[in-house]
Amino acid sequence: EGLNVISPQKYSNVEIKGKVHVGGLIGYLQPNKHRFEIGDQTKLITNVVGSGECIGGMIGRCTEGTIKLTNKAIMIQDSMMVVSNTGANTGGFIGHAVKVTIDGQNNFDFHGSIPKFESFTPNVFCTVKGNSYTGGAIGYLSECAIDGLCVKATVTGTDQYTGGLFGYTHFHWDVKILDCTFNGIVTGKANNTGGISGYCRNNGRFQDCINYGQVTGTDNVGGIAGKVDYFEHPPYIYYCVNVGKITGTGDVGGIAGFMDGQQDCSSWTKIHKCGNYGEVYSSGGYHNGAGGILGRCKQRHVE
Repeated sequence: EGLNVISPQKYSNVEIKGKVHVGGLIGYLQPNKHRFEIGDQTKLITNVVGSGECIGGMIGRCTEGTIKLTNKAIMIQDSMMVVSNTGANTGGFIGHAVKVTIDGQNNFDFHGSIPKFESFTPNVFCTVKGNSYTGGAIGYLSECAIDGLCVKATVTGTDQYTGGLFGYTHFHWDVKILDCTFNGIVTGKANNTGGISGYCRNNGRFQDCINYGQVTGTDNVGGIAGKVDYFEHPPYIYYCVNVGKITGTGDVGGIAGFMDGQQDCSSWTKIHKCGNYGEVYSSGGYHNGAGGILGRCKQRHVE
């Protein structure tokens, strides 16, 4: 459980190819409660190409660990790195993450006004092309705590679950996604596309997150989350803002496209002090909705 420090370096003009667990630095970081600190100005300028699962710009698959990006560390910069995969779980930072804590140190407080994106230092700057579970930062994450992560990217998913930061977010208990920001273009060619997360499941919390980017998808498209769903304990969305244009062919919302969940659950899903300043457009028919906050809500209990 010692501290591993990746000192300031520049990794460039390299193409890394594989089928499963492929990363720009590490393919598979196995469970061992690793602690990593990324040095200032560490840069990855390379292409990572996969044809299977768990493909990431830095790490293909990471289970149990803490990653700290030191002040103004720029993980993927300059000529935009390309991460591409014909399979599942593709991310500009990590393909598949479980029980991982990440501190990007882009913390802010916008309760008075919305900061400009230029005031942040992107931790991830890349192009990501994947199939299902595709994110600008992480393709699939479960039980992870993310704080102050900023991404500037072009993200394209050809199947479900595409997000500016996260393709699929599976919470467990009160895990939090705090102070995260995205700018760029997100294109989901199937359901569940979001500026921050394509799909959000169970009882975690998005708080102080901002989407500045353009999001385009089919059904369930949102500025923060494409679809929000749960079985027992609902998620919370607090102090989140969408600024970008949100477009879809089904349910489209400035904060969330579709809010689903257990119908007999007595708990309340909370969307608290959130705002939408972007254009919302749905070309869907009679059964589809478009809303400044929610495109469609199926839950009984929403606050």
